[in-house]
Amino acid sequence: MQKKFFLSLLLMLTIVSLHAQNYYQRPRLVVGIVVDQMRWDYLIRYQERYSQGGFLRMMNNGYNCNRTLINYLPSVTAVGHTSIYTGSVPALTGIISNSMYLDGEYVGTVADLNVRPVGVEGEKSASPHNLLVTTVTDELRIATNFRSKVIGVSLKDRGAILPAGHSANAAYWVDVNSGKFITSTYYMQSLPQWVNAFNDKGLAQQYLNKGWNFLYDEDTYVQSAPKNPDIEMPVATEIRTSPYGNTIVLDFAREAVENEQLEQDDISDFLAISLSATDHIGHRVGPNSSYVEDLYLRLDQDLAAFLSFLDTKVGKDNYVVFLSADHGGANNIAFLDQHKVPTGYLLGNVLRDELDSIARKHFRVNHKIIKDVYVNQVFLHEENIKDYKVDRQEVIDLVCEHLMENKNVAYAFDLKNIPAYLPEPLRSMTANGYHPKRSGQIQIIPNAQVSDPYNYDNPLMGTAHCVWNPYDCHIPLLFYGAGIPKGWDDNTYHITDIAPTVAAILNIQQPSGCVGHVITPVLAPRNQ
Repeated sequence: MQKKFFLSLLLMLTIVSLHAQNYYQRPRLVVGIVVDQMRWDYLIRYQERYSQGGFLRMMNNGYNCNRTLINYLPSVTAVGHTSIYTGSVPALTGIISNSMYLDGEYVGTVADLNVRPVGVEGEKSASPHNLLVTTVTDELRIATNFRSKVIGVSLKDRGAILPAGHSANAAYWVDVNSGKFITSTYYMQSLPQWVNAFNDKGLAQQYLNKGWNFLYDEDTYVQSAPKNPDIEMPVATEIRTSPYGNTIVLDFAREAVENEQLEQDDISDFLAISLSATDHIGHRVGPNSSYVEDLYLRLDQDLAAFLSFLDTKVGKDNYVVFLSADHGGANNIAFLDQHKVPTGYLLGNVLRDELDSIARKHFRVNHKIIKDVYVNQVFLHEENIKDYKVDRQEVIDLVCEHLMENKNVAYAFDLKNIPAYLPEPLRSMTANGYHPKRSGQIQIIPNAQVSDPYNYDNPLMGTAHCVWNPYDCHIPLLFYGAGIPKGWDDNTYHITDIAPTVAAILNIQQPSGCVGHVITPVLAPRNQ
């Protein structure tokens, strides 16, 4: 009896010990993949032509959060990448758009005059210094006493920098002129040997030399409209507007895994990948273009190859991947008009000049009153308003009144007094996007299908994004890998839920500005 008792006790302790080890065990590598301008419906629209190894592998064998929405304004690249990795919103992160006014100067969100480029000659470069909160990648570094490695990779500087966070080992992006991967002195003083070796291959030019020939006969792209040079700008003119822009980023990501030994030990590492050729091309041709269909079929093949690489190099049971998007994109204006769908556009520069002219005339001043109209916000020239003793509130009321006369405007209001009558989710999205020290003073909500065009010279070309509507704010979200259950979930989640869920997978603290919630079904095995 005594022997049986001790054997039973030993077995129980062993089970408890194994359970504890499994509960706190972290994956060796987390890979975040943000597909820039990927609408949620691309997962469904092209699924019959996807391979089994790319998107469908993650959809069929991972957890698909089918209704994931952006919960702030504006829906643009810098904000999307930031919210994915911080679990927060512009009101707290300070990242209000791709560019912003700081100390009266219009600057790129990641532009930093205090650092220099590394890998090419130049006087200014980029860093995460304008980000006011931590990222989940920062929290991983802190949780492991900075033994974890974190690396960000993208064609765009902001796509590499913001996900990698403040304390990253490195962030690399592509220099437009040379096609080389570069970084800044924020991270290092010289490029590692393996990065120089990669750049020396000249892959950007080799890929461009291939041109862009569709994978299949053009008449088989039945989910898209035929090519139309009247509404599609030229593509494949440089690596960013080539489908191989995604390929070269994933090539570089593989080199980072191998040369930085991201899979070598039990200390979790993080690789943040942003694939932005989809955005550069999407802007130029719009979501109904056969170029976009072919682009995603090619990306599917690239993803399949990358996942196979992770299987071999890291091991199927040692990594977790999540895939999402920073925003979607509107249907092309001419395309909508052709099919009798209400549409239109608001040109920010035209609105700016128009509103400024009205304000100057009304207040009888010869100095600028309206500084800018950007991402559907009106920025007042606060210095001139103060210097010339113009009634600031009267300016706001005048501008809002004039904007409401525009047939393409649904709402225009003072951002410090968001009206109670504004329906949800518009009210909360506006509040989430408003940072009092960095945002504009007036918010414009356009009618549905109304865009601030990408191409001001020809507003009917390509597409844009930044509004609250589902075509811009319904994004894909897939989790796949070690410990991730199979599932298809139609509950509503938000972009801000990604970071706390990844933090839970890693068993680390949530980022410092996190307002999202853990998507608990992704952690289902823990609850069994």
